[in-house]
Amino acid sequence: VYEGLVRDVKSTKRDLYYRNVALFKSQSVVDRLLSQLELTYECERHEFNVVASAKGLLFGPAAITMTDGQVLDLSSQARNITDVEHYAAIDLSNIETVLVVEKDAVFQTLCQSVSAAPASHPCKNWLLLTAKGYPDVSSRQALKFIEASITTSTDVSIRAIPLLCLVDLDPHGIEILATWKYGSVARAAHSRHLAVTSLRWLGVHVEEIADVAAHMLPLTPADNRKADALLCRKWCTGSMQSRNWRQQVMRLKQLQLKAEIEILAEKQDGLLSTLTNWIQYGNWL
Repeated sequence: VYEGLVRDVKSTKRDLYYRNVALFKSQSVVDRLLSQLELTYECERHEFNVVASAKGLLFGPAAITMTDGQVLDLSSQARNITDVEHYAAIDLSNIETVLVVEKDAVFQTLCQSVSAAPASHPCKNWLLLTAKGYPDVSSRQALKFIEASITTSTDVSIRAIPLLCLVDLDPHGIEILATWKYGSVARAAHSRHLAVTSLRWLGVHVEEIADVAAHMLPLTPADNRKADALLCRKWCTGSMQSRNWRQQVMRLKQLQLKAEIEILAEKQDGLLSTLTNWIQYGNWL
């Protein structure tokens, strides 16, 4: 890390590990040491020139201006989320909804559907983001940047843009949702810098899939343990919104069932139309 700072060279966590596998033994040792450095010096990892590998993706009718003046067009194809610390501004003038999608496969399906949709379709004004599972730091920084751009805008229409999240209806999906909104348990010291507090849960909710309940799956013992752990989290006992989330977890426990996002494709309207309707009617928690 010191060498990277002196030479002003960026490295990923994986780079650091492979430079001395015999010393570190495992990637988790590097992760733990970096976390200790962050706590000791009260800095973010990127300030040590340690950056995340490109994982997250952004797609939609928006553009990001970097500090060096470069403009990243997000409308032609999905862009990797990298160098977030060099984001200077984002043009959200054509955006009406920001939708965070848990799964890369669902994200790719939505990108294709949005691209093929007629120009008048509401989905044409969605900004899609995925971290391909549990959110990495760069993806969380990007969403935090988008949230700040919305809340500080002088444009009333931009300040009205909802930040929504689509996850599997299972304990792991709900934990991913909570990580975006409240921060990571493993990186609790930096949660306030990365937590996207205005994020709302678009779906999937128990009540919305009664018509396709036959496609639900049984909870596993690991799912039940994760659900019990979620019910003990501080965020699960606070506001009305948190109580609504808690109720969803408890319903899963009662039903002993779960559902993946892909279950929406089994609904009569299909995935895209179902999401469009949910967004139109403000159907989020």
